[in-house]
Amino acid sequence: MRFAALLLVVVLAHGATASPPALPDLAERLAALEPSVPAAYFELAEELAYEAINAREERVARELFVLAAVLADDSESGDQIARGACLALASMSNEPSEARWLRAMAAIRTAGADASAVMPNREDSEANARASLVLAAYRAERHRDARKLLADPATRAALEKHRAELPRYSSMLEAIEAGALPADCRGERVVRAGDADQPFVLCPTCRGNPGARLSGRELRAMLRTEAILLDAPAGSWSTQLTVDGGAPLPEVDIRQLAVRFDIDPNATRWRAGSRNDPLAGSWEPR
Repeated sequence: MRFAALLLVVVLAHGATASPPALPDLAERLAALEPSVPAAYFELAEELAYEAINAREERVARELFVLAAVLADDSESGDQIARGACLALASMSNEPSEARWLRAMAAIRTAGADASAVMPNREDSEANARASLVLAAYRAERHRDARKLLADPATRAALEKHRAELPRYSSMLEAIEAGALPADCRGERVVRAGDADQPFVLCPTCRGNPGARLSGRELRAMLRTEAILLDAPAGSWSTQLTVDGGAPLPEVDIRQLAVRFDIDPNATRWRAGSRNDPLAGSWEPR
C-alpha cells in the first residue's frame, strides 16, 4: 500500500513537470534576440510556429512575428519581413476578417507600400462582379443563372477567394450544381390551386418569397462579401451596419499589428520565468 502511494506521488510529480519545448534551444535563442536584428525574431517565429505543440508556443510565435514586422519597419528588409510575418499570422488566424486584413497588409508590403499596385485590374474587377452575381442568383434560387456564371474559371476563382467568409459556401455550390428548387412554384411565386383551370395561389412552400433560407448571420456575411467583390463604399452608417453588423475594418498599417495583437512594441527583451519552462516568461523593455 505504501509502495503504491509512493508510486502515485512520483507519477503526479512527473506529470506536473513542464513538457519539453518544441525547440531544444528555445530559451537561449529567446534570450539572445536583439531589436537591431529583426530577422532573428522572424526566423525563430517561423521555426516555433512550425514545431509548436501547444497554445503557449503558438502565442509566443505570434508575438515574435509581430515584433519582427514592427522592428523591421523602415529597414532595408522591412517589406520582406513584414510580408512574411503577415502571411504567417494570417495562416494561424481563425478569424476570416483578421486573416483578410493580414493578407491585405502583406499584399501592400509586396507592392512596396503602393496601394495602387494591388488594386484589381479590369479582368479581376469583371470576375469579381460576376462572382457577386453568383451570390445574388443563389439567394433568389436562380441556380441555372448561377451555374452559367460559375462555368467561367475566373468567376469561380474570384468566389473561391472568399469561401472563408461565407458560412455555407460548400452547401451553396452543391445546391447550384444540383439545380434543385425546393419551392413548389420553382421560383414563380404562385401555383395552381388544383387543375389547369383553377386560379393561381401563393406557393405554399415559399409563401411568395422564393430564395435560399439564410440566417441573419449568413445573410450579412453574403452581403458583405458582395460589397467587397464590388468594391462598394457604404452609402451610410445604417447600410454598413446592415451589411457587417458594425464590424470595424482595421487600418492597413504595419504598426497596427502590435495594437491588434495587444503587444508592446517596446518590450523586445524576453525574460525567462523558469529554468525548466522557457515559455514561463514575458517580454519587457530593454
